[in-house]
Amino acid sequence: MRKRCIYIAISLLLPNIVFSQGWNICVTGGIGFPVGKFNSTSTSNGSGLDRFANEGPASQLFATKKIKKTVFDVLLIFGYNNNNFNLNDYLNDQPGNSPGSTSIGGQAISNGDFQEFSFLGGLSIAIPKNINTWSINLRFLFGPTYSCYPFSEFAAAYYSYTQRNYIYINGSESLLFTLGIGLNIKCQVSKKIFITAGTDYFSTGARWRTTEQITNNNGISISQPYSDSSPINLINLMAGIGYQFGN
Repeated sequence: MRKRCIYIAISLLLPNIVFSQGWNICVTGGIGFPVGKFNSTSTSNGSGLDRFANEGPASQLFATKKIKKTVFDVLLIFGYNNNNFNLNDYLNDQPGNSPGSTSIGGQAISNGDFQEFSFLGGLSIAIPKNINTWSINLRFLFGPTYSCYPFSEFAAAYYSYTQRNYIYINGSESLLFTLGIGLNIKCQVSKKIFITAGTDYFSTGARWRTTEQITNNNGISISQPYSDSSPINLINLMAGIGYQFGN
């Protein structure tokens, strides 16, 4: 709860920071695509609940300020990504979906989403310098990400279809570190207003620790530690509109 409050406070402070002269503020929206292990459809090299992410909505509130007599801008970003965890794909990847199997099979009941709240800083580099009303910028980002690991609930059969367990894996929250690189195109449509579009790649090292509760046919439950460690890799495609403060 305390971490959520910190990120809400950051999102409220960011607009106040940029209202001073010389800052540009922009709101963008788009789609975040999981890549690498985060989008894997196989658990052959890992436990798996930190994979099987689907594409989902992404948004950013970002601000830039020109460093005088250079091609560099200071850049601040508050970003949000939501990626659904595909529990059905995870269960379909497990062996044991036929009678007589000796491994796990399952039926999805419910699950949550992966969520990432990021507050990143960095530099934006104009390549080349502004051409009339257009500019192209390469940006490098780093900073903390508050990440939510989804809960999942499913029914599973072990060793035979006569013994059916219900498994609930609790959600988890972690404060992680993110690196990013992006390319952004900006078009000035008036003295104060501009539109922008671009793409970013973000990589976040993840360490999840939570608990798994297993309840059998007879209502007997056990609880045990559960952990995952695959990185969160995302490509965001974004577009939006911004406003330039000051002259």
